Amino acid sequence: MLQLSISGSDKCKICGESRNIILYTINQFDIIKCSQCDLVFTSIPEEFDLSEIYDESYFQGGQKFGYGNYAASEKVLRIEFRKSVRLIKKFISVKNKPKLLELGSAYGYFMDEVEQDFDCVGMELSETAINFARKRGHNVINDTYNENTSKSIGSIDVVAMFDVIEHLPDPISTLQLLNSHLNKDGIIIITTGNIDSFLARLMKKKWRLMTPPQHTFFFSKKTLSNIFRNMGYKIEILDSPWKNVPLGLAVYQLMTRMGFKLKISERLNRISLPINLFDTVRIVARKIH
Repeated sequence: MLQLSISGSDKCKICGESRNIILYTINQFDIIKCSQCDLVFTSIPEEFDLSEIYDESYFQGGQKFGYGNYAASEKVLRIEFRKSVRLIKKFISVKNKPKLLELGSAYGYFMDEVEQDFDCVGMELSETAINFARKRGHNVINDTYNENTSKSIGSIDVVAMFDVIEHLPDPISTLQLLNSHLNKDGIIIITTGNIDSFLARLMKKKWRLMTPPQHTFFFSKKTLSNIFRNMGYKIEILDSPWKNVPLGLAVYQLMTRMGFKLKISERLNRISLPINLFDTVRIVARKIH
């Protein structure tokens, strides 16, 4: 039976509605659905520090919903990021080396692929990932995108968030702040889960991306496009793309969800598995004003 949430802390970040529906309770966290605009989000207590999730273990097989061995997956991840670079270059001229900001830059593999044509800045919370990326020569800031960091970075032409927006404590405020520093005709590219997909609706609380508190927001094509249209953006792409995934990561996440803990061979992480469960969404939105 669905319950009603009327807590002030559970107000919808898009429309401000406070009378919302509790869909599920998972890992002791309520999953809330806005009764007005359909945004789905995790009710996170104010005292809970989300940044503590992203310690050394997150990328090295120490967390149920993290990565088995991120470093060993470099080859496959860079294949996927190359596709994203080609897509970005369809919308942005690289003649004068525009500035690109990647939120959640992890080990810097995307910046490896894009740095030839763009002036890149990364932002990441994991110190392990930051040290790895900096050793590769990347400019990575150990912080969130906030008033202070946005001023130090300055104006930008491209924002990339690959499987990141669902981890943010307040993605709407982050997007609004990014908008204030994004140049006209700049783009924001986002990939995230699609809560309105057939698989998500079928699996409900057992959906593979229903993993609070790591995932704080659950978007759909409708909610994402509404956010950008409300900011006056043009939606250039809204789709559910195929993705190259390290086979080792797929096996690791499947096994951990079944309760098994095992070490995945590095060889498996170097094998690319093309996959599309049609439960993700990619959006490319252009600032036109």
